[in-house]
Amino acid sequence: MNRKSLFSLLLIGSLFLSMGCKNDDAVSPIAENLASEDAANVVAGEVGTESGGVNDMLSDMTDFRSSPLFANEEGGTALLNETGTGRYGTYTRTYNPDTQTWTVVIEASFQNPVRSGSWRREYTYFFSKNGVKQQFFITGGVMADKINFVIVESGCSGQFTNPRISHQLTALRGSVEATVSVANGDTLLTVNSLAPRYRAAIDSIKIRGGLRTSDYNLTLTLTNVVVPTRLDRRLPEQFVGGRRFRNVRPISGTISGTYNAFITFQRGDQYSEREVTRYFTINFGGSTGELVDLEITGRNAPKFKGRINLQTGELN
Repeated sequence: MNRKSLFSLLLIGSLFLSMGCKNDDAVSPIAENLASEDAANVVAGEVGTESGGVNDMLSDMTDFRSSPLFANEEGGTALLNETGTGRYGTYTRTYNPDTQTWTVVIEASFQNPVRSGSWRREYTYFFSKNGVKQQFFITGGVMADKINFVIVESGCSGQFTNPRISHQLTALRGSVEATVSVANGDTLLTVNSLAPRYRAAIDSIKIRGGLRTSDYNLTLTLTNVVVPTRLDRRLPEQFVGGRRFRNVRPISGTISGTYNAFITFQRGDQYSEREVTRYFTINFGGSTGELVDLEITGRNAPKFKGRINLQTGELN
């Protein structure tokens, strides 16, 4: 082999070697963005109403408005329980006079040709005025100024499916405090986290021809999330099993949090990250109607922006 041929082979070999190192060490911006898009879809499911997410919880917090049990005392008689039909299923509310606390158990389900879900939620909560507990929201003509609301982890389970996500809940807990105010004839709740909402689950994700599993946990902190207790008349009417329902729509405030996931690929090894961490912020003041703004960030990952449909729990 002559000297010129040897030099050419060495040059080609070094080029292949350098290309191999580049592919191993660098992560494609497109792939990084796909990992963030996966995170955004998971967060959307945690926020939506039809997926048993945060907005469903906020709607649950305001349901006392439609119940005379919670609105007043009837003839001075202490009513200690109530069972009825809610927005998606059945509920049972029980009052413990010793702790002056309500326990609410909700069995819910939802199905249409595109998405479905079923979940069980258990909450405890109490009303108070100037730090003193009272049985009803309005007791003896006095309206409560605080509502404390706790998710009972042992009483929560659920699953849902939509065109991108198949979700199985493994843990849910957290607590919030709502400050009560009245504006323009409507009662408003300003909701802040006392303990961050924690959700762990295993989701199967189908996006852009790939199929992967995210074994993850989310932590969410609500900051000054203002919720009108009257159901939002701006939202289109929805029908479930022939029955109309509506849900609340926060008008301001934020939810911030972290997504930590371990990813396994069943089809389409589309990004190199296996342990994914992303940070997110949801801004209720920057959007109207069913959609709310979402921003995802991560170390060495491009910023991802999208909008969550509060009704369906899907990324738009």
